Amino acid sequence: MFKIFISLLFSITIIIITTIGNHIVVVSGQQTTTPNNNNNNSIPCNKNGEKQVDALLARVLTFGDSGREFPESQDQIPAFCNETQLLVKSVEQYVKKCTKTQLSKQLFSVYVFTIKSQLTQLCKTKPTQRLRDMLSASKCVNRAKPVFTKCVQRTVDHLQRIRLLASDTMKIPHLCCEYNTNKQCNREGSAKITDCTDRDMEIVDRFVDSVAGNSMNLLCGDYDESSDKCKSLPKLPKNIKKPQKFKSFFIPSIEVISSLQS
Repeated sequence: MFKIFISLLFSITIIIITTIGNHIVVVSGQQTTTPNNNNNNSIPCNKNGEKQVDALLARVLTFGDSGREFPESQDQIPAFCNETQLLVKSVEQYVKKCTKTQLSKQLFSVYVFTIKSQLTQLCKTKPTQRLRDMLSASKCVNRAKPVFTKCVQRTVDHLQRIRLLASDTMKIPHLCCEYNTNKQCNREGSAKITDCTDRDMEIVDRFVDSVAGNSMNLLCGDYDESSDKCKSLPKLPKNIKKPQKFKSFFIPSIEVISSLQS
């Protein structure tokens, strides 16, 4: 029942997400269609490939240990958008070729489509309010990378422990509460960064919510930041012996949901 419910939930989410027609990104007045990358350098369907996709997803979102910085000026946007387009295309190819279950494919699709629709708002020829907001917060995003990285690693560790819970009924509540805790971790850590203001972190919060919020709002119900239900959840298993290393929490989140019994 759990997997059937989650599968239906994310199918609905895909429907309500605004997707990008024909994978077109508009940059500097030009339309650049996503190339068909059918070469021999595609990501392999193994653990090494999973690590590569994890690194690509982190680079797309840019926060934390991603290997790139968010643009701090308008003239840096075209290169950022063009690279993002290629990164997302590589992830899509991996999902199409390598995901083994329909549920995993749906979860990846929700993440990818949401990322694309949100980043498109940053890549239009005419600057949008979303772009102006993110540019104003970009120095904070870039200077606070060590903070975001630490928070992501904490979340990744907890997600791997959530997957080991014996009770499936507690996995989703823990996942939701961990999402809330990650945002709180970002806010508290960035408060110590000179370039980060309260408004900057409000913008960052909105961006993160725009990427993950559609799914999390449907999934989490009452387990949101305003609730005290997270305080009453059972403790997680102790640290696992050989935790996997991830740069983003996309794949660990998918593993949690995929671990639910059918």
